[in-house]
Amino acid sequence: MSGANASPKGRSHQEMSGANASPMRSASAIARSLKKGRSHQDIRLVALVLSLALAFTSAIAQRPTDPALLIPQNAPELDYITASEPFSFPAGTTLAGAAAAVAFDSKGHLFVLTRGNPSLYEFDNNGKFIRAFGDGLFTRSHGLRIDKEGNIWATDVGAHTVMKLDPQGKF
Repeated sequence: MSGANASPKGRSHQEMSGANASPMRSASAIARSLKKGRSHQDIRLVALVLSLALAFTSAIAQRPTDPALLIPQNAPELDYITASEPFSFPAGTTLAGAAAAVAFDSKGHLFVLTRGNPSLYEFDNNGKFIRAFGDGLFTRSHGLRIDKEGNIWATDVGAHTVMKLDPQGKF
């Protein structure tokens, strides 16, 4: 075979690159194939080393240094009593939804933020119900804080907002 694509032995480059290719390849082709194979080996080696490091680190980190820590201990009795009815509600009034947060103001009043409507409840320092407010303010109430001036700060994780209400519960 003759022409621009002919090799010295009479075969074209296309024939040499096929299934019947000659064992003689260019140095750059050999370097490329070694480089490709080497990078896959490197990736596998790094993955293996990282896997082993993570496995042994977690195994070692979970072991206490003192074997006595593996023995269950009895906790001391806590010095408290439960109050059967800690809050007094007017007839027909209950907390609307689960409590999300609680906070005390400077007068010792307890504010409860619930996930229902109304969403805020105020109780005096004896547990007596004062008021409920905040209908429709929240998508999903979450946090509550009362500052020195008595302003009520509440977070809504559903609407991604922070609300500031005055001590009377108004915007």
